[in-house]
Amino acid sequence: MKITFTGVGGTRRVMARQYPPFYTGGFRIESSGLNFYVDPGPGAVLRSAELGYKVEETDILILSHKHLDHTSDANVIGQSMNGYGFKRRGMLIGSKSILESPSNYPYLFPFVANSFLEIHTPPPQETLMLSHNYEDFTFTTTRVDHSDETGWGFILEMEGKRVGYTSDTRWFDGLGKQFRGVDLLIANITNIGMAKRTTVHLRVEDMENLLEESEVSRLSLYHLSESIIHYGRDKLLAELKDKYELSYGVDIHIPISGYEIKV
Repeated sequence: MKITFTGVGGTRRVMARQYPPFYTGGFRIESSGLNFYVDPGPGAVLRSAELGYKVEETDILILSHKHLDHTSDANVIGQSMNGYGFKRRGMLIGSKSILESPSNYPYLFPFVANSFLEIHTPPPQETLMLSHNYEDFTFTTTRVDHSDETGWGFILEMEGKRVGYTSDTRWFDGLGKQFRGVDLLIANITNIGMAKRTTVHLRVEDMENLLEESEVSRLSLYHLSESIIHYGRDKLLAELKDKYELSYGVDIHIPISGYEIKV
């Protein structure tokens, strides 16, 4: 499998300001037979085109929760991947909040949702054995502690590899244990230097707990806020590698837009 980060920023301010070379827009997971697009926030379509990727070639759209920095381009991608609305071919895996909103304004428009061949809205901590275009994969949702209570992270298992994604969550005991055994963990470590009580996202200060519980060998920081961007990517990466790589046996990445990782 190959992971390509379209954009790595998160939160409202980064979503609005689009700091290069981070941007926002989610990431792709490509296997030999399937193309997944995960959490396409603002810039997903534009940055994909600039990186040479056609969003209509997406087979499976994954939306972990309803917030705009994870969903704003989902309608465009959902329509284009399904024959621009004239075919029913793709699969949607999304949190319940994507299609059901208390305000009666679903984040995925009904005419786009109706174009999918298959839709799954699993709760947290559920395992789905799925097949699409004759390719089998396992999709397990993981628990989060975030302001969208129907949201989840996930573990995608196929081709003998397992990729984990925390999605947006604050730290809680047991978070990391859900990802033991994954070949790569993409962790939404959004803030640095913030008090735990003031954020609904993971912080750099939570990394040691995450590494101890998950025992992962490869970790990518993702969904970066202004606090990390202004601190400095290179500076932070050097500090994290010095502090954690040898002691925990982990390879740490902080991607930028266009960054690729093979699993």
